[in-house]
Amino acid sequence: HTHHILMAPPPFLSLPFTKAGRKTFCRHFYVQKFQLLRCMWNTCRGRTTLLLFLATLVPLCYFSAKQLSSRRTDSHQESFHEPIPRKWTQINELGGVRWSCLENQHRGTDMTIAHSATTPRFAMWLPQMHVDPMISASLHLTGAFDLHVLAAVVGVVKNACTLSAPVEASPLVVDVGAHVGFFSLFMASQGCQTLALEPQTALVASLKTSACLNGLSNRLTVKEAAITNDTRLNMYYDGMFVRDQRLVDTCEAAGGRSRCRRVASSVGLDNIYPTDIILLAKIDASGMEEKVLRSMDSLLADQRVLNIVLNYHPQFLGQQASVSLLRKLDERGYSVFYLPFIQEGVSSARFAAPSLSEVRMWRVASMTLPDAPFSIQVRRVPESSFGCFPDALRKGRIEKGRHFGDLYIVPKSQEAGMLGGHAKHLQPAVNC
Repeated sequence: HTHHILMAPPPFLSLPFTKAGRKTFCRHFYVQKFQLLRCMWNTCRGRTTLLLFLATLVPLCYFSAKQLSSRRTDSHQESFHEPIPRKWTQINELGGVRWSCLENQHRGTDMTIAHSATTPRFAMWLPQMHVDPMISASLHLTGAFDLHVLAAVVGVVKNACTLSAPVEASPLVVDVGAHVGFFSLFMASQGCQTLALEPQTALVASLKTSACLNGLSNRLTVKEAAITNDTRLNMYYDGMFVRDQRLVDTCEAAGGRSRCRRVASSVGLDNIYPTDIILLAKIDASGMEEKVLRSMDSLLADQRVLNIVLNYHPQFLGQQASVSLLRKLDERGYSVFYLPFIQEGVSSARFAAPSLSEVRMWRVASMTLPDAPFSIQVRRVPESSFGCFPDALRKGRIEKGRHFGDLYIVPKSQEAGMLGGHAKHLQPAVNC
């Protein structure tokens, strides 16, 4: 409202704005106080007008900006209508935020603290919404992201992991393409021994800070690496953005020499876990799904990965590679299911975020499993449909407007107890 008042000041103020001065003032309105004083001195004519202007509008400007900042960071808290304190040390249920983790953070960074809508809550050191208007923005507004994936993760880890168990005795889970680490932090907060793999340097630093804030550094290991079957291959990404993006083979494809960043290392999951059993592998590799699965060929052949949640991008893989990936999983003795998309609420024109009612529903479900009636919807992808499933998904025939999807993959011998026994089978995803 203050912005509109300045654009058309009341007649009794009689502020003699010039055209250039008005533009200058509006452009620099929400700035620090010294810049604001300099701006108004150059814009307003006469010291009397300046003093009158300061006395009437500067307090309004200050409180308006403070209220706007508070609403932006705590909007999802107020929407829950819960008596949540604003002090983060009182919100966190894992022992309080450890502020010493932020001592080395630059004051001018575009990062802020948000908290999850899960149980228990955990703090997240995230890019601001204008930096990452998709994943981080959704976490800022609702405290959750990809509810269908979260439902699958809850079903797998809820009864298998516990914070009371020693770290060495806890089940292993892997998050490939962790991004800001929402799912990594959730699995670690449930008591799982978690490995988060992320190639972007800025996001690795963000996730390490989040783990430190919650006291989860002993259960959550963060590694800056790309997962691929060819560890000699150099991978690059566009260093100008902090977002979910594809890795490419050349620097030119990642924005040119001035922007591209080389991934610190490439590693295969078979090399990390030569003999271990993995409870859950969550894979979001933005088109590198085939390379990730090839890097864990021994794990799949021995069926040492008990559950897989795979973000599937046939538009990046191509038809032949997409079908080959499904057939390889079938040959290794795994069944493939499609997780229907339930993230319907739209909080902004620029990104899709879960509606608050959905977040509240999953929060209650995560608190009460396995006592409450709770089901996770899945659609089988039968072997006879492997040939047409990628094309149908890419063309949006499975779910309107969706050109990629999330798959739940489980050994055929363990279908009966998959997702903690909470799976609800719907009609097959597609029938050729």
